Amino acid sequence: MPRILAPVLLAAAATVSLSACASTQAGPVEVTRFHRAEATPIARGTISVGALPASQIDPQSIEARTYYQAVGAELNRLGYTVVESGGDYRAQVDAQRGTAAQFARRGSGVSVGAGGSTGSFGSGVGLGVGLDLTRLLGGDPGPRIVTELDARILRNSDDLVIWEGRAQQETFARTEASQLDVISAKLAAALFQGFPGNSGETIRVK
Repeated sequence: MPRILAPVLLAAAATVSLSACASTQAGPVEVTRFHRAEATPIARGTISVGALPASQIDPQSIEARTYYQAVGAELNRLGYTVVESGGDYRAQVDAQRGTAAQFARRGSGVSVGAGGSTGSFGSGVGLGVGLDLTRLLGGDPGPRIVTELDARILRNSDDLVIWEGRAQQETFARTEASQLDVISAKLAAALFQGFPGNSGETIRVK
């Protein structure tokens, strides 16, 4: 190989590597689920989707409806028939967003009705290890933020919580990955991946 080409090829390889880094706008989705499937099989049926009691977001807001629709779409994919109200089950949904620092300070006070606890906020699985991602992403991508989606399924006949889970992802605020329609669909898909999941296990979904 002529020696004059080596620097050019090295530069091209570096550009490809940086482009791959620049396309990384979000960390993996961290998901934890708890359920009673071992004792009470989770049958399919009709299900309504609404707000978790003491929801962090206004149940009538566009933000809330976007999360409800994302969860409803996943439940429909799993074989449930989503109805406006009533039904065999009800899914209660909540979501919240904040900076990574806020989530790390907040800690978790959420206990899971299906028999466990989802652990602490903020796993540190986010972006930026050893890289200046502000430069790689082409401008200021904004602060790192954490978006969390919580959902539980209750059986209406006896109000028993039969399944509950949490999905959490870290993104940069000014990137496509942080847009509400994008991240709500991503979190819901990860939350219900392999439903009902292994109770008490935390997984990471890319």
